[in-house]
Amino acid sequence: MNIQDQLIAEKTQLAALKARALAFERAAEKLSKILNYDDKFAEANSILVRLYNRLSERLRIGRYVHPSILLFINEMTDGTQNLYDTSRLYRECINYIDLRLKSSAEQIRLGDTLLRQSLESADIEDYAHGKFTVERALRHLDLKLESEMVTTIDQQFQKLRVSLKKIQDSNQEKIKDPELASYTIMTSSQCSMKPSPSCADPFEWLSPDLIANVAKLLSLEDVINCNMVCSLWRRNLLDMPSIFQKPLILCEDATAAVYYKRLKLVRSLFSSLPTNKISKLRIGSTTSKEQLQYILESVISERKLEFQALEVSNEYMTLDLLFHALKKKRFRCPGLLSITELKLDIKNTMYNSEVLLELLPNLQRLELVCKKHALRGNDYLEFQNTTGFQKLLHAAEQRKKVKNLQRLSIICNEMYRVYLMGAMGPQRYNSKPQLLHAAYPNLTEFQMANHSFGGSTEVKQFKRFLSTANNLKILYLENNGDFTFEMLFNLIKLAKPRFQLESLTYRPRICLGDNHKLLEPVEYQCLANLKHLDIYGVPIDVHKLLKLLQVVNGNHTLKTLNIGGNGDFLFGRPYDIPYIKEKTDLAFEYLLISVEYLILGDNYKLDEFCLLYLANSLARVRGSNWSLKYLDVSFCENVDDRALTNLLGTSNYYAKPRVETLVVSGPKLSVKTLEKFKRRGFIEKYEMRSEKWRQYGINSLYLGKR
Repeated sequence: MNIQDQLIAEKTQLAALKARALAFERAAEKLSKILNYDDKFAEANSILVRLYNRLSERLRIGRYVHPSILLFINEMTDGTQNLYDTSRLYRECINYIDLRLKSSAEQIRLGDTLLRQSLESADIEDYAHGKFTVERALRHLDLKLESEMVTTIDQQFQKLRVSLKKIQDSNQEKIKDPELASYTIMTSSQCSMKPSPSCADPFEWLSPDLIANVAKLLSLEDVINCNMVCSLWRRNLLDMPSIFQKPLILCEDATAAVYYKRLKLVRSLFSSLPTNKISKLRIGSTTSKEQLQYILESVISERKLEFQALEVSNEYMTLDLLFHALKKKRFRCPGLLSITELKLDIKNTMYNSEVLLELLPNLQRLELVCKKHALRGNDYLEFQNTTGFQKLLHAAEQRKKVKNLQRLSIICNEMYRVYLMGAMGPQRYNSKPQLLHAAYPNLTEFQMANHSFGGSTEVKQFKRFLSTANNLKILYLENNGDFTFEMLFNLIKLAKPRFQLESLTYRPRICLGDNHKLLEPVEYQCLANLKHLDIYGVPIDVHKLLKLLQVVNGNHTLKTLNIGGNGDFLFGRPYDIPYIKEKTDLAFEYLLISVEYLILGDNYKLDEFCLLYLANSLARVRGSNWSLKYLDVSFCENVDDRALTNLLGTSNYYAKPRVETLVVSGPKLSVKTLEKFKRRGFIEKYEMRSEKWRQYGINSLYLGKR
């Protein structure tokens, strides 16, 4: 073969490689799009299940699976396959190779070694040689699926190699790209030296240089996970005090439980802390009871650990255990003086809850989440648990130190309604703790969800609470029994509060009718400067809605308006306009001058005429180039492509409206239309919402926070 033929052959091979790389790039882009859309999670999950089954079958019959494939699956499934399982499967792969595929095993093992060395030394030649060796061995074994995935993962390895190269060149402790940093942490810890089969320390088999790189990048994480840093503390590789300004998690995820079966690891972790000041301590669900006792009695008390926030979400934890452990050594525990935030999502059995304010004198934020734990249908247990929460809040109001409290959140499980507003149980528990009887002079935020509220005692207490909480800024009420929207405004009218609310959220449990009585703005001065109004699911008609907006947005301060989940009012239909003009002189558009976030989702009567009326209203008061930062019209069955065209003004002379974020969902909407609006600049981005997301509406306590 002459030189010209050889060049032609190389060009042909190069073109084939480029075509193959382009095909893999498109496949990766398609997969990323699938993973990015909420409504495509089911499809992506089925793909992963099939991939797992294929790999498991190959392991069973003795075929080789490259460890980078396991890493790729681990990344796609968000860490559900932990480091221990990955190393175990890696050893199984090597054993299968030794038994059945000895001829190719040496080549693959050599390629793996070169790859690992190149990742540590950032050597381009070693990396290319190792990659070529592995691919040649895989082609020899005729593993088509595995070889394709190795080629696809090559881009991820290259990104890792570049990041390590930056560290070695500049010796910087931080990289500004958090996505790259988080990927490097995960990949570096799983692509290094061969693990020891019987090592208690999950990171003992990592090379020191690679651990140092991980330690440098660890400060970029939002939280510090103990299953990553336990070994690093033991090696004295983390000497940066700034790292403890971020939350410290104890066994938050299921994968950490594998390494924390022995209590000595937790003891080793805290005995090696270079500082006793941590911003937040969060104890997760997989921490054992013995570890909890050690943390409470030895770590917090004896080591005088100081932290500003304590969050406990553990089935073994009770307030009795917490209080007894802290009360024994409270005089030797100055760290408790620094706690300003306490969140408890635990069993609600407690008897010495009055100790809380004595132990935590500077508490500013208190959040209690009451869940149903093995009540077995026993009323005695139910009211016994309820009494514990009543005693806790009764103690809070009796102490003078309650003046420091700025946020109070009391949230129950939806299936388990706890009567916190008085004695609602049998007569033997008729203690009447007067939950909201005391004054809260510095309270700025109050949240109450899933309470059986509606009796005369509860109404009187809530009225007194409104009249005494003079600095209240945020009021959140959701799913509180028979406490209706009409009752809330009547209590505000009677209490005549002095506070100026900035955010009001009311979510009804059920729709109990509507009150068409007109609202007088002069009676609700506390709502005059409202910035956030959320009445998701409240039954209200156009007339009452306009009067309500006149009350809360008379000064044009309202930025967020959520009137979604409501099909009982007719939003701007042409045949409703004469009725509105006869009853009031209000114009809807003048009440929306300042609104930037508008949520209209879940309204089955919202259609193309309503959106046309909305667009015309906004154009009259803001001009033809009106803009919204956020608009939600999701799960409106009658909103289709024509309705969006009416809204964005492409069919009339209002030419250049703009919506930064448009939230849509429905069978009548096409992605092609949304992409067209995006190309023309009418929307900056759009989001597709799923039914699960919309279960309780936007900004609900049950979304994101739970």
